[in-house]
Amino acid sequence: MPLTIHFLNVGHGDCTLIEHPDGALTMIDINNVDQPDTLTLEEIAKVFPESPTARPISGLNALAISQLFSPTESLLGSLAQSLPPPPPPSFLPFGFAPTATDEIINSIFPSQRPSNTLLAGFAPPLASTLLTSAIHTQTSYAELKRRGYGVPLEDPMDFLRRRYPRRRLFRYIQSHPDLDHMRGLAALMASEYRPVNFWDTDKIKVQDNLRSEDEADWNAYWSARLGFTESRVVQLTAGACGKFFNQDDFGNPGGHAIEILSPTTDVARTAAATEEWNDLSYVLRIWHAGRYVIFGADAGSAAWEVVHRHHGAGLKCDLLKASHHGRDSGYHQPAVKAMEPVLTVVSVGSKPETDVSNKYRQYSDKVWSTRWMGTISITIHDDGNMTYTSDRDP
Repeated sequence: MPLTIHFLNVGHGDCTLIEHPDGALTMIDINNVDQPDTLTLEEIAKVFPESPTARPISGLNALAISQLFSPTESLLGSLAQSLPPPPPPSFLPFGFAPTATDEIINSIFPSQRPSNTLLAGFAPPLASTLLTSAIHTQTSYAELKRRGYGVPLEDPMDFLRRRYPRRRLFRYIQSHPDLDHMRGLAALMASEYRPVNFWDTDKIKVQDNLRSEDEADWNAYWSARLGFTESRVVQLTAGACGKFFNQDDFGNPGGHAIEILSPTTDVARTAAATEEWNDLSYVLRIWHAGRYVIFGADAGSAAWEVVHRHHGAGLKCDLLKASHHGRDSGYHQPAVKAMEPVLTVVSVGSKPETDVSNKYRQYSDKVWSTRWMGTISITIHDDGNMTYTSDRDP
């Protein structure tokens, strides 16, 4: 069975869904906003200005695309045509679930839990004055669509129900405790997809100036990490080994083939002490059929320096999820050079001044942004071949 990875276009933040060869599902982060963030809207508005001469080509402005992609990617010809609808997804039979694991977890974590009202004693204090309104932008997502921007946003819960009906998540990985990586967590934890396992760092972040609309997700995060849900809490660091995530029943490499590259214990301790929360990010590597995929979350230079020092040329991979949405703060040239991926995926993508997509292009055959390609899906087949699809297939 193949390994399939979906990089969902959530407008801002991150959400990655992985279907492992045995059919189990892993989600890394979540974001279910129905509007991109202000910077994203402003950047798209520059490509789609209010002008009577701006005409869309299959939802994208031709001149803008010619500037965004290198000539070798030859996207204009295919984007000028209306794409046929994708074939309907195939599903595994209903009922797949790691029942043995459920039995183990139920024995350790019985369904009777302390009341969530106890969270009041544990949750970080809220700011005395909550932000009463979001930052306003002159151009809304609806307006951009009217102008011709046709890349759809993907709600993770809708995607799960459409693509994987009645299939519970085996694990949810909170890469690090930033809100743009957990908006929608409350809905997920209350749904039929609530995860069997909940991965999180063991470090505590205090969230100041919490907006009222983020309270439910922040409290859902704390409820999960404190063990007030039926999900098993897992807190790991680099090099950890264990059944299901990277070992088989006999302790040999296997399971879901997930390797933790960062944070090390020292990196996590330093990140918490300096409040450089991005460096708490889980940097993960997954392998299948001789192919390697690295997920960078929001890891910064300090984390990548340690990863590169430890692995060096061993970081070579086929697919990279760029760190920190493609910003310069997540780019570490020696590590990217060592990885030299065939494809680099950037969630959100091109941003003013801080975007370094062109730097990734020095070491990657293709750099795709969810902002312009929409949801991107990669399948690694058992023979090692990789296939790519997106909302805007090139």
